[in-house]
Amino acid sequence: MPERRSTLIVAFVTLAALSASSSGCRTRRSEGATVAPATSDQPPAPTLVVRDDSTGLTFSYVTTDGGFQLAKKVADVPYEARDVVRVWSEVSGDGIVGPWVYVVDLRQRLGDGTYKVDVMRREAFDEVAAKRRTKGQPASAPGQAADKGAPKDAAREGKLVAIIYGAEWCKPCHQVEDFLKHKGIPFVHRDIEADEGAEQEMRAKLRKAGLRAGSIPVVDIGGQLLIGYDPGALDQAIAAATH
Repeated sequence: MPERRSTLIVAFVTLAALSASSSGCRTRRSEGATVAPATSDQPPAPTLVVRDDSTGLTFSYVTTDGGFQLAKKVADVPYEARDVVRVWSEVSGDGIVGPWVYVVDLRQRLGDGTYKVDVMRREAFDEVAAKRRTKGQPASAPGQAADKGAPKDAAREGKLVAIIYGAEWCKPCHQVEDFLKHKGIPFVHRDIEADEGAEQEMRAKLRKAGLRAGSIPVVDIGGQLLIGYDPGALDQAIAAATH
């Protein structure tokens, strides 16, 4: 009996480990390390150490017109945007998902060479961008092309405008952006974690197309829906939509 019990325990642990493994950009609340539940009023203690030479981190800063940009190094964040910078770890997943985000003031370096990391509600960080949009400049969606008026102008002229349903932390989402920029295709990035309406719109399109997705990005190219980053499929969808 003891041997049989030991065998069952080993099998259970093995199955649990296999079921826990996953890959790719999962949709909201499913990627990264364990975080505090959405209903928690207690923020998690900061676990990241940020230095000028830190690696494995991603910084999300708010531009002067209220948009979002990503950087991998402290030196790549413009000084005017260093006051409130979101940071997360690509290695451990800390700070990627959940109702709380880690923020750092990259203008203030401590005596030991690190930067102080604080915790902020995700909505509060989004409000930083919203306030900067009220200073008289046009609002821009996260990840939107450099010419902020291009997608709307192109749509009015009947030209192709791609819609990327994704999230700020999703690397394949930004790969789609880079691909479309290279192809000269205007696009709008709709963040399904920051905008509940964007998530509902994405799911409605998927249902209409008879598709189910547990990962992002979901890309709308002239009414054709693509899931994930696939350069070949993107090329075919663009060709079909422009001819």
